Amino acid sequence: MLPGLRDDFAIPLEPQIETSFSWAYINVVDSDEIEDTRLDGYVDGMAAIRQDIFHIVSTERLQRRPDGTVWGYPIYGENYGIELRQFIGMSFEYFNVRIEQVFTDALMQDNRIREVILIRTEQPHPRIAFAEFEVGTIAGKLRFSFSVPLDERR
Repeated sequence: MLPGLRDDFAIPLEPQIETSFSWAYINVVDSDEIEDTRLDGYVDGMAAIRQDIFHIVSTERLQRRPDGTVWGYPIYGENYGIELRQFIGMSFEYFNVRIEQVFTDALMQDNRIREVILIRTEQPHPRIAFAEFEVGTIAGKLRFSFSVPLDERR
């Protein structure tokens, strides 16, 4: 005889947001004073979200090969990362118009991020633009800033 189905074992069909849990990246300086990033333990909550935001804006989303084909990093999905190379060779005015949308498009792929607000932009050097954002997450708000080269020369 087969057992009957029971209703008290219903599986929730609503999507569940997983907790923020990630490897902890630490910067280590060895005996030769060379800085290196290593994995050491775990982080969760706001620390994990901050680390993931840094990783997203440090990874170029799409790369164009000389033959015109577009490729991304094979270990990430096609929507992971940010498209900052479009600012190289462009004016600061173009940066001002586009940076909020580019940053928002990159970060809103993470379901823990609720909103992205541009706080300010500035141009501390003719070849560098700076932006500061406030990012609303499921764990609270945090500020994040970064610089973008407007020129390929380093």
